[in-house]
Amino acid sequence: MSVQLFGSPVSLQISYKEVLEEDQKQVHAICDHVGLACPISIFQPEGSAELNSQNFILGLASDKQVLLRRCKRLQGKSNYEVLNKVLTVLKVHDVHVPELYFLPNGDFPYLEMGTEEKVGWVFFKYLQCQSYFSGSSHELKEAAYQIGKMHAVLKKEFGQEVLYQDNRVQAIATEPFLTTKQWENYLVKIKEKIDEGTADSYDQQFYHAHDMIQKMVSCVEDHFKTDSDDWQNIHFDLNSSNFLSVDGRITIMDFDEIKLGNIYTDIGFALHRLVSTAIAQGHYQQEQINNAIDDFVSSYKKGNPDLIWEPEKLIVAMYDRALRNVKVNLELKYDKDSSDWLTSIPLNLTRLEQVTYLAKVLEGYHLE
Repeated sequence: MSVQLFGSPVSLQISYKEVLEEDQKQVHAICDHVGLACPISIFQPEGSAELNSQNFILGLASDKQVLLRRCKRLQGKSNYEVLNKVLTVLKVHDVHVPELYFLPNGDFPYLEMGTEEKVGWVFFKYLQCQSYFSGSSHELKEAAYQIGKMHAVLKKEFGQEVLYQDNRVQAIATEPFLTTKQWENYLVKIKEKIDEGTADSYDQQFYHAHDMIQKMVSCVEDHFKTDSDDWQNIHFDLNSSNFLSVDGRITIMDFDEIKLGNIYTDIGFALHRLVSTAIAQGHYQQEQINNAIDDFVSSYKKGNPDLIWEPEKLIVAMYDRALRNVKVNLELKYDKDSSDWLTSIPLNLTRLEQVTYLAKVLEGYHLE
């Protein structure tokens, strides 16, 4: 299979640093909004002597409503039990993951969120963390190695089992996240606004990016496969902010989106986010991007030596996963007329450019 790419790669210096700075601003804004301490999300809930005596790490979200929805993902004791089982198995195999916190009576902790229903929060025992993943060569290698080990353990221990049985967001992805038909429908709506003179800056940005989006969508559709050998339980949210670091030891966080998917989706997303962070932080110069990719790939392979590498699948998966975030923005703006996450539209379009650049480099990169 040959994946045909297009155009000239954009300059890393245009995008990576700006995206990282925007991420950091969002993290601090979220922490301020929901009462978490920066830079690590330490949450000490009020109203419970047992809980007040300890510190906890919580996942972040873009605002309180999104945070509430994320909490609902694991609503119900059965899903907490699944999460605890997964983390326990990974820990036994020396994958660096957090431990869940339980109340003294063995129950999962719950907090009221200003609604009539009780919403379960995922509490982790406090980790002595000084920072998020910073992108140093050592941290990049260690994170990739931990991802590889995590994938190997998830495949061996859980195979293609659907873990979160009653969790509505744990759908199995069996087709591209954004199809040509879907994109063409959105493009009609965008053009209508432009022709009517009612387009805002976001409409304009989507329109200016339409050629890049269309080519990426077409590439995914042409080469997307659901080969059974590539399907297993994956993390699905390997953002650089989901890796915490202490003295070079990397801990993988935020397992509430585990689902069946293509393993290359996880690898491509992690490579994009971790390598871009490493470059934005200045640990690798632009001309050293091959070194960063090589550090990631070689370290991942040490953790998951049985994976047969196919670079074309990695490129397609990077496109597909990046388009997922764009699709979320498209749905919110043109289907639901919601202001949620609209400010991330420029961020996600910039990330499409990053992925295009990385794919162009990977096209000539030999994964052995």
